[in-house]
Order: sequence, then structure tokens, then C-alpha cells
Amino acid sequence: MCAKVSPPKTAQGQWPCLGPGSQRQEACQMVQQLLAATSDAAVLLDERGTVLMSNERLAHMVGTSRSKLKGRNFFSLMNKDAGRFRKAILHQSLRLGEPVEYDDICRPGRVYNARIIPFSDGGGAFRQAVVFFTDITQRQKAEKERIRLATAIEQAAEAMIIMDSDLTIEYVNQAFEAMTGYPAHHMRGQKVDVLYEGTRQKRQLRAILRTVQQGETWTGLCWNTARDGRTFQTEKMISPIRGQRGVVLGYVSVWRDMTQISELERQLRESQKMEAIGTLAGGIAHDFNNILSPIILHAELGLEALPDSHPAHHAFTQILSASRRAAGLVEQILNLSRRKMGKAIPFSLTSLAKECFKLLRPLIPSSIEVVLDHSGERDIVLADPAQVHQVIVNLCTNAVQAMPSGGTLRVEVSAVTVSQDAPNGFHALTPGGYALLRVRDTGEGMTPTVLERIYEPFYTTKKAKGSGLGLTVVHNIIAELGGMVRAESTPGRGTVFHVAIPLHDDQPDRDIIAVTTAKPQPGRGRVLVVDDEKSVRDSARAALTRLGYHVTTSRSAAEAIARLEQRPDAVDLALIDVTMPGMSGIEMTRRLRVLCPDLPIVLCSGYNDTLTPGKVRRLGAKGFLGKPFSLSDLSNAVAEALGKRRAPRR
Repeated sequence: MCAKVSPPKTAQGQWPCLGPGSQRQEACQMVQQLLAATSDAAVLLDERGTVLMSNERLAHMVGTSRSKLKGRNFFSLMNKDAGRFRKAILHQSLRLGEPVEYDDICRPGRVYNARIIPFSDGGGAFRQAVVFFTDITQRQKAEKERIRLATAIEQAAEAMIIMDSDLTIEYVNQAFEAMTGYPAHHMRGQKVDVLYEGTRQKRQLRAILRTVQQGETWTGLCWNTARDGRTFQTEKMISPIRGQRGVVLGYVSVWRDMTQISELERQLRESQKMEAIGTLAGGIAHDFNNILSPIILHAELGLEALPDSHPAHHAFTQILSASRRAAGLVEQILNLSRRKMGKAIPFSLTSLAKECFKLLRPLIPSSIEVVLDHSGERDIVLADPAQVHQVIVNLCTNAVQAMPSGGTLRVEVSAVTVSQDAPNGFHALTPGGYALLRVRDTGEGMTPTVLERIYEPFYTTKKAKGSGLGLTVVHNIIAELGGMVRAESTPGRGTVFHVAIPLHDDQPDRDIIAVTTAKPQPGRGRVLVVDDEKSVRDSARAALTRLGYHVTTSRSAAEAIARLEQRPDAVDLALIDVTMPGMSGIEMTRRLRVLCPDLPIVLCSGYNDTLTPGKVRRLGAKGFLGKPFSLSDLSNAVAEALGKRRAPRR
């Protein structure tokens, strides 16, 4: 109930219009003047509801004139139920002798605050009352809007801060509490600069204050510090709150947490950078491998032809060693394109890590302790074991090089489930189960600047040693598997790499078996070598001749087809380069399937981003030979292809 409004009284304690004698007319005029002066609609009623007096606002409210309204029953102007309800409220006020207040809808679409004020006749009985009607329609709308706005601010996803003109915090919403860890009651009355720590944040705050204190709005990215000491990046807007005549009454600030978005943008930039490098790698790989192929073949032929005591034997050995290192570098570059062919099989990540340790242990200094820790949980992944082997070896090698004075290398294998919230910082992963490989070292660690660039191709901190491709290859292999690599490092406190690879439900159907290189297999038969590079044709001719084959060569697909059209049975196998001008090796293979259906074909290429093992089989080829190939690779590919048809013609 609102505060009672006491009506004006005479010295006798009653309304003057009820007084005796000659004062009655004068008092009634005074009451009429008071009703006319009020800003509310007002009416004087007796206990039956008869209108004794009213003002123009009341007459307008009920849709009539004052003269027609006087003497009428006020409640008869309403429908029966509404009149009965309001009359009961009047009688309640008169019976109790106390004011009554309630909200009333006297006109459709309008809300009024009705206040009934009874007064006595001088003998203690309350027989008349004044009713005031205040239009509160706009006030209620404003209140509803205020409540709606307050609810929206409180439940908004963005953090909101309201400050006074001195930048003292008056209000923060729930999102602010969740973002910073500071409760609302702790922040009220605090200066906004408590949220800015360190030189960089203080410098940003000064720039913000220079802008807003000039009456302008500041927007941009900013770093802040949470209650637990964690720093986070926000997209921020701070704007003045203005009153009449543009006076600044305070400030409102809206924060959006950009930490996760910034991380996703960084990952996107890395991915785009890797795609660009991959395109470059694919462009140069074919030509580079065409150069290496004859070097490797001629070096191997030279070593076979010379005894160990010959002075040139060591030179050929060095040529072959350097060529193989160059081939390994090209293979790393090719991995940037993420299109290397490799058979994916299910295998245990823990088992593969143990195999890697057997290989690495003799190469790791005794001052470094090596620990393999696995939880025994699910660790079956579907991937090319050779590529995952390369990932583990690269990470472990980097860890060893980061501990020149000794330390501990720990490799951990466990399982993790990534939910919609993407825990452990793996924001780019789709929800599901992952095998988690962690490679920890206690070495020198990395600065944030170095950590930002570790996946860049050819970026290295190893000065004279290291190609700068190891982590780039790791990044691309894991990304191709649908996983993710994340690094954490602190200078002087070591580094840990987290590698997440999607789990595979099926058990491995075979163990991982180390593949040894077979010796060259002598053979016989007629082989056609088709390649646009003369050096490749000559080296392949020399190698195959050394193995016992009769070799003819063609420098183009059109030339080779013209020969075979004249003598379809002139050769027992065709070794065809995939990338040639005019007609590609793939198109030539299709035409030979019509011209010579039984002719075995082996395709070879330094790089092709569209040719997969499945496509090789669908084309009808018997095998694929990647450049640069060794003498044993060549002999095995030719022998295997010839073994799948009848014996070569004599």
C-alpha cells in the first residue's frame, strides 16, 4: 500500500464542503478549484457512487462533460461487473476510513493508478471520498522495457560493464563474472584499471581513456587479466552515456572474448600457409626427382661395377649417400602437400612408439633419460605407420636437441574424449575419441615468438643444422589424419607437444613389420621406357640392361604408341612416366588397354597429386614406381609386373 494522502482539513477536522453555515458554498468552490488544479483525473463521490464534483480530465477520461457527469452514478458508466468491483473497493475504503490504491483500466489500452481517499462528515462516519486517477501507461511500458533491457544485459553472452563519470564500476553482468572470475559484488566501487595489468595492458588503457574522455567511442582488440592471472583477448567497445545537453553521465563497455577465435584464426592462417607451401612443393618435386633418379641409378651401377678397392668406389658411395639425403629432403617437402600415397592400417600407437624407441635409443646421449608411459587404454589409430613413425621420430629428435646438457625425454600415450567444449585447447577438433601422444622434454624451451613460428617451413633455430621441415611435416601429417598438434613451452622449463589422432574402433589386423630393401632381381624380357627426360631414359636403360632386360626407349607417348601400332607384340612391359607434354602417361595407359590389352604397365612419377593406388588399379596398370627410384626398386617393380602375366617372349 502506498503512503496515505491526507486531504486538507478545517480546524474542526472535516472537509470544508461539509461544514455548517455560510462557509459551505465557499468551501465547495475551493474543493472544485483543487480538483481543477490537480494534474490527475479526479472525482468526488458519495457512498452510493454519485458524482458530486469532478474535473475536466475525469470527464474526458469517461468520455462525457462535467455538467452531464454531475449527479450521475459513476459506476453506471461501466459494465456491470467492472462497476460492481470498483464500488466494492469504494465501500471498503469508506468502511475502514483508510486510503486504498490499485491499478485500473478505465479505458482500453490505458492503465491508471487509482487512489481512493475517504473523509469523515465530522461525526466519525466516512460518507464521501475523492478518487484520483493517474495515467501510468507510459510508466508501465518504460518499466517493462527497463526490466527487459536489464534481463537482456544480465543474460547476454558478452560481458558488460557500466561505469560512472569517474570510471568507477557500478554494474557488471554474469558474462563478465564468467569471463574474468571477478564476482559482481567485488567489482562494484572499483576503478576499471584493476582489470589491466602489465606494461602492454596499461598502455592500451591509456589509449582507451584518451579516446573516451574526448567523448568518443573506442573499439578494438585488447588484452586483460582475469582473477586467476590468466590473460585473455577481447574485442571491446567503450562508449559514453550522455544525459541532457550531451553531458557525459558515465560509460558502458561491452567485451567479447576473442581468445578462442584468435586461436582458430591462427590455425586457419597456418593451414593456408601449409597449402601454399604444398602447392609450391608439388610444382618443383617432379623436376627435382627427375634429376635425382639418374644420379642414384648411375651411382648404384658404378658401385656394382667397381671393386671396393677401386679409388672411385668411395666417390660413388658419397654420390649415392648425398643423393639419398636429397631424396629424403624432397620427400619431406612433398609431405607438405599432404597428398603422399600410403596405406592406412589400424595399429597400436603404443606399439609404434616402442618400435621408435628401439631405433632412437642408441642415438640418444646417455645423459638423457628416456621414459615411455602409456595408460593401457584404447590406442588404435588408422593411419600410415611410416608417417606416424616419422612424426614420433621428428618430435623426439627435436626434444633431444633441446637438451644438450641432458634431461628427461618422456613420451606418453593415452586416450582423450573431445566434447563440444573442445578441452585441452584442441578447439579445431570435431567431437569424438582421440589417441593423445605427448612428447615432453626438460630442455631449453621456446619463447612465445619462436613458438608462434615453429610450423613454418624452413624456419629453424638450429643455425648450421636442421632443414626447418620437421615440425612442418608433423603438422601436415597429423592434419591429414584429422587430428591436431599443439605445443606448450616456457623458456628454461622445457616443451611439450600434444598430438591428437582420431581413434579407430577395429583392432589391428596385422603387426607393424619393418620393411627391408630387397636386392636387385635379375630378369629377362623386353621393356619399353617412355619418358620425356633423356637422363631418366638413359639411366633406366642402363639399369635394366644391367639386370638382363632388352630395353627400348621413347621420348613421348605419341612416339611409343606409333611403334606399338606397327608391332603390338614387340615389348613385354611398358614403364611409363605419368607427366609428359602432349599426351600424359595416364592417357597413354588408357589407349594401350585397347591396343595391347595384355601388356603389363608400370607407371612412374616424381610427383602426382591425383594418382592414388586405387586409380592405378582402375587404369589397368600393374604397379606404380615413385621417383627417384633405386636399382632394387626398379628391378622389383618390373619383376612383379612381369610375374603377373605369362613368361616373356624369347
